[in-house]
This record gives sequence, C-alpha cells and structure tokens, in this order.
Amino acid sequence: MGYAHYFPGLTATADVIADARKIIEASTVTICGPAGQGPPILNEKDGIRLNGFKAAGEAYETFHLRGIKAPPTPTCARSARQRTGPTTSWSPPS
Repeated sequence: MGYAHYFPGLTATADVIADARKIIEASTVTICGPAGQGPPILNEKDGIRLNGFKAAGEAYETFHLRGIKAPPTPTCARSARQRTGPTTSWSPPS
C-alpha cells in the first residue's frame, strides 16, 4: 500500500521549477525521471515528475506536480465504449 498526496490547484510555475532544480542538485541521492531512469521532467508545460533510481531499487511512486498546460483533472484510462453510464468510481477492465 502506498501513500498518495494530491495538490489540487497547484501548478509547476517557473519559480517552483527553479527551486526544484536547486533541491535536486543539492540532493545526495540519485533523482531520476518518472520511470526511475533518465533525467527528471522539469518544465512549465509538463510540470515536475521525478522518482528514485530504479536500478538501485529506489524507485517507488512518481512525484508529479502538474504543469500549467496539463489537464485540470486526471483522465480515465477507459474508452467511451467501456462506459455504461455515469460512474463515481473506476474499476480496471476484467
């Protein structure tokens, strides 16, 4: 079971991204992109997405702070054909 924290209404502005870069540069651990490899994503369009180093077993839940051009709410992975009507919760297709 993981821990989830949401930041409704917050976006990764230029100032926030600059601060994130400083924190990453000062860190003593390897900080990677959202898949646990490659560089972290740090831009106003996509926001901030980072994780630990997967090869070292340090990647867990991706940290994601939305960018200014990101959709305001998460999108559902199901297609319109799989929906049977209004839903209040989502279950993976069987």
